Amino acid sequence: MEHKTQGPFALRRLVVDTNVQMQIQLKGHEPGETAATTVLVVEDDASLRLLCRLNLELERYRVLEAGTVDHAAELLTQEPVDVVLLDLHVAGRHGTELLSVIKAERPQASICLLSGTSETDPPLEEGVDAFVRKPFEIEHLNATVRRLSSLALDR
Repeated sequence: MEHKTQGPFALRRLVVDTNVQMQIQLKGHEPGETAATTVLVVEDDASLRLLCRLNLELERYRVLEAGTVDHAAELLTQEPVDVVLLDLHVAGRHGTELLSVIKAERPQASICLLSGTSETDPPLEEGVDAFVRKPFEIEHLNATVRRLSSLALDR
């Protein structure tokens, strides 16, 4: 199946194999090429996780997803992570419960809290590098991840 569009996020092609897995090949992104930065998105809203993943992959990040604090903690022990996008409220728990795990397992990782419940930005907790209010503009999220990626590489 061939699909072409215009613009910076144009897909070169969309290939659906016999296992019904989709492989998206991005413009300028070669098969097997790995991203330099891994971002963990910890968000219980599946549609928001998907939105973050797809847009960050377009920016050439490797993206891991977790819908619970426990799943995120498991991924942090198993995978290299450079940037964590952490929802403040994840499946009935407070996302900041994960901060000690992040600092123990991935001390170089940069952390951005996401929240849609506060009218003002909360004071950043120890070890938190940024705050993004939901709903957010994708370009704002991408710019924040770029900044935090550079910060993580400098640690």
